[in-house]
Amino acid sequence: MFDPSKTAILIEQSKQGDKRANEQLAEYVYPTLLSWAHGRIPRTLDSLIDTSDVVQETLVKGMHKLNDFQSLRPGAFLAYLRRIFINNINQKLRSEKAKQSLEEDHLHQSKLILKDDIEELVIYEAALLEQDIIILRVEFGMSFNEIALALEKNSEDAARMQFNRALAKLLKFIKL
Repeated sequence: MFDPSKTAILIEQSKQGDKRANEQLAEYVYPTLLSWAHGRIPRTLDSLIDTSDVVQETLVKGMHKLNDFQSLRPGAFLAYLRRIFINNINQKLRSEKAKQSLEEDHLHQSKLILKDDIEELVIYEAALLEQDIIILRVEFGMSFNEIALALEKNSEDAARMQFNRALAKLLKFIKL
């Protein structure tokens, strides 16, 4: 079970120069991040890159900038790594797109699909600001019991209620 408080302790130790804590942090978050990342690489890149390689790149970038990271809430580090992962994928998409020479109509159709996907992603990301509980539940698949422990809630029901409120805000924001 993933414990954000353990992550916070390891981050603090790592920032103080503890190399072993740095290694332990990477080892601790790797399985959760890898599990989340499976199936999230677009089909256009799926045959070109390996999920575990992108997760490893994500961890390297995240650990390299660890001193700049400020955790305001439990689960923020996973959300931070998630953002780095998405940025890595977007960069690879841009790079691959630059290499490809497609027929004009196929290229036009791809741009429209990509544009729609990016607009939806931007709306989703904006709505998720301050909504780490949604990321923990939806993106990382944590149970309400795990979320209650991670966010130091009194009960599983308290976590469920906070999630439902955050989800309602998200839905209101994107006007579904």
